[in-house]
Amino acid sequence: MTNKIVLWRPHGGLNDSLCQIQHCLAYCRKFNRRLVLDTYRSGLNDDFLRYFLFSGTSVMIDEWRSHKEKFDAETVTIFPKIASERLDTYDVDLGDGGVYFDTETKTALSFDRSKDYPQDILIHEACGGGINSYWLLKYLAPTDFLKTELEQRLGHLPSSYIAVHIRNTDLETDHAKLLKDLEYAISGRDVLFCTDSGRLQADLKAGDGHSASAHFVANLDPASSERLHGLESTNVDGNLTMFADLVALSQSRKLFFSFTKAGRISGFSGLAYALYCSKLKHKFRLNGIQSGGKRPANAARSGSFIRYLQTQIPIFAAKLIVRVGVFFNEAWPNR
Repeated sequence: MTNKIVLWRPHGGLNDSLCQIQHCLAYCRKFNRRLVLDTYRSGLNDDFLRYFLFSGTSVMIDEWRSHKEKFDAETVTIFPKIASERLDTYDVDLGDGGVYFDTETKTALSFDRSKDYPQDILIHEACGGGINSYWLLKYLAPTDFLKTELEQRLGHLPSSYIAVHIRNTDLETDHAKLLKDLEYAISGRDVLFCTDSGRLQADLKAGDGHSASAHFVANLDPASSERLHGLESTNVDGNLTMFADLVALSQSRKLFFSFTKAGRISGFSGLAYALYCSKLKHKFRLNGIQSGGKRPANAARSGSFIRYLQTQIPIFAAKLIVRVGVFFNEAWPNR
């Protein structure tokens, strides 16, 4: 059993965090290190292992607050070079390539993932998303705590529903256009709307731009459009709401989202769809919710089918890439 570790400290949203875990997990597997998670200084502002367990991987995984006592502060070696007494107190700022740096020493807090190092602790403090989070899903399982909370938070949802995710804070979506494009698919149906914007949620509750029977996981502050993954505003309840949104999206009969105004898909949307395609979603299967179901007999159709079809073609291509990637990843042997 190795005593050398990678100390992972993520920044950004959930998809960024999972991408960075996957990078570090692959490095630890290759160079025989233990992965130690610290999500108290950023990201969740709580213990990641409160919510998820790891299984099916050869890498040992611990939480920093309990693991750090195993090191002798006088003899421990660290890369990048940080004094051991500053490990939990240094301040950071965002540098190049999503890597954070120590504001006192100006040292970038990461390492070359193609090289082995002799130091006891390697620090990786970074943000940055993409699709690497999808490859991590098969190693994760919800804790009993998370499953219990999800049962309570999602128990009010109908047994079958369509879901729409709309990112609309730091990344904005043309939600009026999206709702118009989806009118044919959602009119008269039970639809779960998930968004990070309290103002947009208030409009959706009022029925602005849609004729669906709207459902929501939680009630957001209607006066707020601040992103939900800032350290100052992050807490256990907020984390649970985020995970509840993610799981509820993955359990839907159909899942819709769109490109943001920046021309890319939100990392959370992509992650939700990857979970929707993944075997992991069955570990979250909740009583009373089932995929499938049909439009109610008395639901009137509205909207243009041609418009709906035309606007879904680019998203369909992106979804197909995710689905194929998840399939091959899950077919690949665990490591």
